[in-house]
Amino acid sequence: MDEIIASLVGRVQSHRGNWRELASDAKVSYSWLAKFGQGHIPNPTHNTVRRLQTALDAREPAAQ
Repeated sequence: MDEIIASLVGRVQSHRGNWRELASDAKVSYSWLAKFGQGHIPNPTHNTVRRLQTALDAREPAAQ
């Protein structure tokens, strides 16, 4: 699995329990997000990755 995707999977996993809201924010289905968060989608599309990164960035405090 690509480093960027592996990092994104880790970020998604850290929001377990809030996946329904995260899926809605990223405009993906809950089912897709659950599969991705479990590492079952190794090659998501670029647009989906960008939407997910944007949704996660909005939920996480900026690193200082």
